[in-house]
Amino acid sequence: MTELDIIHTESRIKQVKAIIADFRKNSTDATRADDEEAIQELAIPELRKAEARLAELKGKHERFEKFLTNLAK
Repeated sequence: MTELDIIHTESRIKQVKAIIADFRKNSTDATRADDEEAIQELAIPELRKAEARLAELKGKHERFEKFLTNLAK
């Protein structure tokens, strides 16, 4: 299950980064300030949350793999 969660979270990170890039690419002079504010208030916190979740999942996965390796000895 953890591997699937890692894949899903990595996908979420890519998705949020793509949304940020599209927002910035499609900004006009008139909307740039509002777009950046939306990115900072909505997208960046979501990205940080997903990155923290990924780090947590990878840590759990590594500990579990280590546990299984030790059982096999």
